[in-house]
Amino acid sequence: MEAWGLGSPGDHDLTSLNDVAVAGGALYVLSRSSGRLAQLGLPVQPDADSVAVLDSWQLPSEIQHPEGLTFLYPTTPIVADDRSEYDDVRHNIFRLQPLPATDA
Repeated sequence: MEAWGLGSPGDHDLTSLNDVAVAGGALYVLSRSSGRLAQLGLPVQPDADSVAVLDSWQLPSEIQHPEGLTFLYPTTPIVADDRSEYDDVRHNIFRLQPLPATDA
C-alpha cells in the first residue's frame, strides 16, 4: 500500500478528500469541507511524500455536502450532494461546467 499527502496548500486549501476520479488522463479529488474540486499532479511516484495540487475550483454554493465525483465526457464533472435543503431529490446530483482540458 502507498499513501501520500497533498503538496503545500497555497490557494488550493483542501481540508478533506471525499472522492477521487480519473478523467481525460487526469486525476481529480473532491473536498467536502473546502467545497472544492482539484486536479492533482501525475505521475504519482510511490516513494514521494506528497502529490501536487495543479489547480482547483470552488464548487457552486448549491452543493452543500459534496460526496461523490465522476465525469461525463473528458472534462464535465458530476458531483453528488448527500443532503439537500430542497425537498426535490433532483437537487442531489449536479452537472458542472466543463473544466479546462489538460495536457495529460
